[in-house]
Parts: sequence; structure tokens; C-alpha cells
Amino acid sequence: VCLAGVAAPRPVLKVRLEAETQQEQARLSECLQLLTIEDPSLQVEETDGGTLLSGLGELHIEITLDRLNREFGLTVQKGAPSVAYRETLLEAVETHGLVEYDRTVGDTWLQGSVSLRLEPINSAENAADDEARMPLDPVVTVGPKVLEYLQIDKRWSEQDCLQKCKVYKALVQGCQGALKRGPLGSYGMANIACHVEEI
Repeated sequence: VCLAGVAAPRPVLKVRLEAETQQEQARLSECLQLLTIEDPSLQVEETDGGTLLSGLGELHIEITLDRLNREFGLTVQKGAPSVAYRETLLEAVETHGLVEYDRTVGDTWLQGSVSLRLEPINSAENAADDEARMPLDPVVTVGPKVLEYLQIDKRWSEQDCLQKCKVYKALVQGCQGALKRGPLGSYGMANIACHVEEI
């Protein structure tokens, strides 16, 4: 019997942690790595300025700091929390026709055109619960005109398309990369579907 794993929710709050001494700072990193094995919803990031700990909320972070103190004897200073905001759409938007892309990146000249449609996911179904919805990662789909243009067999799965066609893979990864920064505050996009309709 093979069971699917439980997906850990994405962290929503990030704090900077600093130990009192350099030796304790190195030990702090090791202890946090042990805690992330037990609790995959915790994320640890080492930077030049210190250690960043991300969790599901202020209580989650406080419990983790309490465990560091009780189980490992570490006392750490906690910085001000920062919230991981996400952006979304309220209504569907689309490009009017093909949008041309013509740019030189490094020594490579890139040229192409694409028609996209972006729409909110479940906006009509969850209108009353709109403020309480969990942020979902953006979904990227490729339309039938694009599949036909790329001469992709319609019986292929999405994984087959990604492995066998470099242009398809570039389209999907390009859209996913662009959706990591929204137009308002450069926060990641959530609860939207991006449809590549034509190239």
C-alpha cells in the first residue's frame, strides 16, 4: 500500500533570530534543522544578517522558540515579524491579441509572442468566504491552439509534455516565474489560473 504524503502548509510569518554568541549561533542552525525535520511547516534560511525562521503564525514561532529554550538550552533574540503577503485578481484579464517579446539577454537574442488569459480561481464559488480562503499556488495551462502549433500529441500527460518539448517547458516555467511577483507589491500571486492561449 502506498499512501500520499501530507503537504505542509506554506509559512506566513518570518522572523530574524540571533543567538547571544557566535558558538550558539552555529548551534542554533543545527537545532533548527532538527526541528524542521519534525515540523515541515517551519522553514529556516541562513543569511549574512542572521537566521530567518518562517512559520504558520506568531504562536507557531513562539512555540518553536520555547522548544529551543527547553530542549536545547538556547536563548535567542527575535526580531520584528514580517508577513508573507500574496496578491490575486478579482476578475479575469487577458492580452488583446499576441504580445510581442523582443529582447537581448546577455549575448542571446530572444524573440516571441504570446496570448495569455489570467483569471481568479473559485472566485464565484467562494465569494462569501473570499477573505478567509487559503492561498493556492497559481495554475498554468496550455491551450489546444498552442498544443497544435507545437505538434504535441493530445494524449500526452503534462509531465510528458514537459519532458519531451522544450518550448512547452519554457512556456510553463516562464509563466510560473512571472507569477512569483505581482504588480502591486512584488508579492507572489495566489488563487489564479494562467492560460496560454496562443503563441
